[in-house]
Amino acid sequence: MVRPDKYYVAYQLSYAEREAPQQSLSATRRRRPFTMRYNPTATERGRHLTSPSSRLEFGGVAIYVDDVRAVLDFYRRAFGLATVFFDPEYDYGELAAGSAHLGVASHKLGRIVMPARYTPTQRGDDSFAFEVGLFADDVQDAFERAVAAGAVPVTEPQTMPWGGTVAYVRDIEGTLVVLCTRPKS
Repeated sequence: MVRPDKYYVAYQLSYAEREAPQQSLSATRRRRPFTMRYNPTATERGRHLTSPSSRLEFGGVAIYVDDVRAVLDFYRRAFGLATVFFDPEYDYGELAAGSAHLGVASHKLGRIVMPARYTPTQRGDDSFAFEVGLFADDVQDAFERAVAAGAVPVTEPQTMPWGGTVAYVRDIEGTLVVLCTRPKS
């Protein structure tokens, strides 16, 4: 995930590379890297490799969609998430969701970053491999707002045996989204 406060390397693609997403891995390695955003010192970059106390922190998930701009707009309208990053050339954006980010990438980008391995999901398929989870203080209100913005209701809000409230919707491209109260500690 691209975080505005972190170092990352992106690759400058030629016009031919952008138009030929089925390129080989060797072609991917020949791209010219360029630095974007914050560039840490060598010590900071290598810290995760040498520090025995290093730990992973969840950064977020990414969903692959047909229309990135429409999905970013939907999550803004339906759930109040703000777009914190958008790259129109690569058709990729990120939404702030608390301390994590929800990445939204195009199928075209999926074919570029995972050549010969990327397979988009089929629209209309009711199966799911994961869900986007959003905590809400008022699940009923969040559910109604999502449906008004174009989400498809899956299950109405209901109180679960452990006391939490849960509802499910599908976003405008079919991704399963759970709206739930925070678990009690």
